Amino acid sequence: DILDGKQLIVLSGKTGCGKTYIIRHLKKEGFPVLDLEGLANHRGSLLGGTGLGKQPSQKMFESLLYEDLKSIKSMTLIVEDESRRIGKLHIPQPLWEKKMEGRYIEIRLPIEERVRVILEDYTSREGWEEEVRRAIERLRKYLGDKKHRYVVELFEKGDYGEVVRFLIEKHYDRRYRVFKEPELVIECQRVMEAVSGVRATLLEMMDEGKVQDSGIQRGKKAIKV
Repeated sequence: DILDGKQLIVLSGKTGCGKTYIIRHLKKEGFPVLDLEGLANHRGSLLGGTGLGKQPSQKMFESLLYEDLKSIKSMTLIVEDESRRIGKLHIPQPLWEKKMEGRYIEIRLPIEERVRVILEDYTSREGWEEEVRRAIERLRKYLGDKKHRYVVELFEKGDYGEVVRFLIEKHYDRRYRVFKEPELVIECQRVMEAVSGVRATLLEMMDEGKVQDSGIQRGKKAIKV
């Protein structure tokens, strides 16, 4: 089994806390990252496919996962905490079980920074307004008519920050599910501080012998350059 002996370090946290940003930043530095949302072409929420195009088939997703896992030689993998389903796709059972056995690190950011992170992500593509408008319509059954109407009014006025804040407070945070209690919480004011915090934690774990990992060692060397 390609997952035999692997240990997963799972970054958890509420919507907008920058988990995807953090793992992709770490991946560029050489850390052993398995980017589930990147492979699934979806952000894992009801608005998660906005601006990203079609998802691969389940068969293709599993093939991409296998190839990525095969290419990462480290015994430790860094992943983002995901629900079992990512859009229309689902995480294969062996990987899901391995994730549930992993070591969880929770990221916490203030709501102002979470709003900024989400806006930066969703508004960076041409034509995003119409895609978000359609995505908000899909939220109607979860929000109810009154809240949905309020969100639409805010959006049409161009008050996008308040749209995001409202959805975080009234929808996403209320639906947030903790799959496993974290052994460590990293609380920061800005997402880049969270990147530094996770990086330092990973290197400390390696130095203490809690993980024995050539991939994290490569990341450490990359940081020193």
